[in-house]
Parts: sequence; structure tokens; C-alpha cells
Amino acid sequence: MGTTSAQFDVRAPRLDCNKEVCADLNLSGGCDTEYAAIQRLSDDTVFPVAIEYRLEAVNSGETALTNVVTCDDQLLFDLGSLGMVPQSCQLSSPSGCSVGLTLGPGASITRSCRVVFDSREDWEAFAALDLDANGDCYANSMYARGTPALNTGCTSGATQITSIPCDARVCVDPPLFGACCTLDGQCRVVTELECGELQGTYNGDNTPCRGDLNHNGINDACEEQIPTVSQWGLVVLALLLLTAGKLRFRRAGVVSG
Repeated sequence: MGTTSAQFDVRAPRLDCNKEVCADLNLSGGCDTEYAAIQRLSDDTVFPVAIEYRLEAVNSGETALTNVVTCDDQLLFDLGSLGMVPQSCQLSSPSGCSVGLTLGPGASITRSCRVVFDSREDWEAFAALDLDANGDCYANSMYARGTPALNTGCTSGATQITSIPCDARVCVDPPLFGACCTLDGQCRVVTELECGELQGTYNGDNTPCRGDLNHNGINDACEEQIPTVSQWGLVVLALLLLTAGKLRFRRAGVVSG
């Protein structure tokens, strides 16, 4: 009796994702920073600022996939809870997913979603909605989803597959404040930029105003910026000594000549 053999053609489906973000600091429509999964903007960032998310789905399996979508429903939900609408977004609301496409093995699709934050207050309200307990950063995940195509071997009729979630994080460092001494001897705790607008002298980050404990009308933190009478006296004395020294040197030169 002869033997019977069978061959199996097993094709494994797989779907991966990639999420990155960039910042448009000048609202020029492009990106002033490179796309990256972690984006950190400095404390002197000037608003408004546009944040653009780039969502990619990659068919890294051995079979074609249909109805492949990129989804970031949490992003759209959080924006909607604040009454904010993306400037341009290739994700549909309320599903938070893009329009489905067919991808062959090795193929990919990329979708974007661009959000403008008019003020630092808007950004901080948005950043407070995630679960990282950091009011300066917003982090969340996207995913890709698709269905193996029919007539592709053992995967025929398979259910949907979903990628492992992909994370991206955006942080805007909080502004630094310090004592600012204005020309009238008063002191205000502001940012260095705001101090420059006041034509004041910035004492440095995290420096305090000290009040006017000696009641001379000048904030104690600013007295080093405005010379006192005794300090002026020392300056005048130094100039007189310097002048006298020069005259003596000249006279000695005339005598020796």
C-alpha cells in the first residue's frame, strides 16, 4: 500500500505600526524638528505651536491584508473633550481610524494628524489628560488593524489582526522664572523673556524677590543692581586714585627727562 504525503503552505499575517511626531514652531506648514517617537520642546517655546503626528502601518507578514487602518482614537477623544479640532487630520471622527486600504506583503501606509495649540495654557490642559502624571507631557498610543485577504492559503477567512501599540510622547518644558529688577528698583518674578520686555535686569532662574526690608524704596534683591551712596563713593575714590597715579607718573617722567 502506497504512502500519501501532504504539503502545507502556511502564510503568517503580521501587522506592525510606527508613531512619530514633529513640531512646527513657526506655523509654516512644515516641521522645524525631526520626526521622533519622543519630542521635547524647550522652556522658551513661543506659542502658538503646531504638533504633527505621523502614523504608519506596515504589512510585515507573508500575506496580503485588506482594510488596513491606522487608529489613534484616544488622541481625537482627548482633543474633543477640550473642544479642540485638528487643523488637518487623516483620521475619521469618532472612530479615530483612517480609511481602510489593501496592503501587500512589505507595503505600508502613512497617515497624519496636525494639531495647533494657541497658548501654553491650551497645551497644559491637553497634556493633563493622559495618564503619565506629568502636566508638561502628553503620551499615548496608536495601533494598526487589518484583515488577511481571501484566497491566501491557510489564512483564508481569518479574523482581523491588530498590531502591538506604538507610543509617542511630546513634552514642552515649563518656563523658568526669576527675579527681574526694573529701573525704578522694583522687583517682579517673571521669565527672562518678559524681563527683557520690561527693560529690566534678570537675576537668574529660580531667584526670588526679597521685599524692601530696609525701607529705602528699593527691593532688596535689586540693591546690587543699583549702587548705593557708599558704593558710589568707592567708585569715585577709585577714579581719583587712578587719576592721581597717572599725574604722578607723568611728572616723574618730566623730571627724569
